[in-house]
Amino acid sequence: YGRINAGEPVNVSLTIERTGMGWWQRARQWLRVGGGSAPIALRWHDAARAGQPAMRRAVSVDLSRLDGGTYALRLEVETSSGRKAETGRTLDIRR
Repeated sequence: YGRINAGEPVNVSLTIERTGMGWWQRARQWLRVGGGSAPIALRWHDAARAGQPAMRRAVSVDLSRLDGGTYALRLEVETSSGRKAETGRTLDIRR
């Protein structure tokens, strides 16, 4: 995706959202009734360090309150110059 200039601001977004829900589950989520199926959304600002070709970070997310099911994890990074990189994974949580 290219090199990031030292000190260049970077916006990072991590979301985890349930997929494959029926209408009843979506209604419960919208009403905030029942279990923990509400999407998780984390956003933060960072800056590249001088002399490092890549930004390495670790994030720990507690998934223990999520209901069992299939979830989409999405990580997006955008520089101040508008360059974007994104990736995603599928998570299967079994209870």
